[in-house]
Amino acid sequence: MKDFWIKLVSVLIVGGILLNYNHVLEARQKDEQILELTAELESARAHIETKAEDQQDAGGILLMQDGIYEGEAQGFGGTVKVEVSIEEGNIKDVQVVEAEGEDNAYLSMAKDLIPEILEAQSAEVDLVSGATFSSTAIREATAQALEKAVQSNE
Repeated sequence: MKDFWIKLVSVLIVGGILLNYNHVLEARQKDEQILELTAELESARAHIETKAEDQQDAGGILLMQDGIYEGEAQGFGGTVKVEVSIEEGNIKDVQVVEAEGEDNAYLSMAKDLIPEILEAQSAEVDLVSGATFSSTAIREATAQALEKAVQSNE
């Protein structure tokens, strides 16, 4: 009977060691996977930063190809389409070319955003209070057009 208990305890100890060993192996595999994913993330981040640096001139402004680019976004009453004119790599004009479903009063207030876009040379400007949906549509449509201008320069 004594041998039975010794063998049972031995089997339980060996089983416990194996379970613990498997747990350690799984933890190591997860750590290795985390390191691999972190390396991939850092590599992707470096690639994005390099690409962004390549697209910027000395002043830090994204290089845009000259031309007229269209963008559209959803406004309060429907789709708002804009045309953005780029000359010498700068935003020269933004025109709302279609906004059939928009309320004229809100659209008129939202158009006050255009001079701010021209001054900032970016669509990243504050929205017009009281015409949030319409000004958001103008800003997003302008951003879409600017993305096309940057992409055409690549």
